[in-house]
Amino acid sequence: MEVKIKQLFPSKRIFHRLVDLNHQFLSEINTNDNIWLSFETSIQRRKFCNFGFSELCYWFQQTNESDRSLYEVIPPSKLVKLYIDFEYYS
Repeated sequence: MEVKIKQLFPSKRIFHRLVDLNHQFLSEINTNDNIWLSFETSIQRRKFCNFGFSELCYWFQQTNESDRSLYEVIPPSKLVKLYIDFEYYS
């Protein structure tokens, strides 16, 4: 998952701790269209990153179905969040 994110978005930062993503959000990327996400690594640890909606859609289109497991993290500053559920059937 991390490799695919880095291939599609070379400048995207991936964090090992949620607190680091929170710090980045508060200091640099404080826009309303950011979606915080976590994913599991091969050793069953979580990593964290953020996407804009258009980035998330692009990632989804470029990623194999079996690799599309992301978990939304709702930041403390956003108490209500629009629920987005992507499902494609062929």
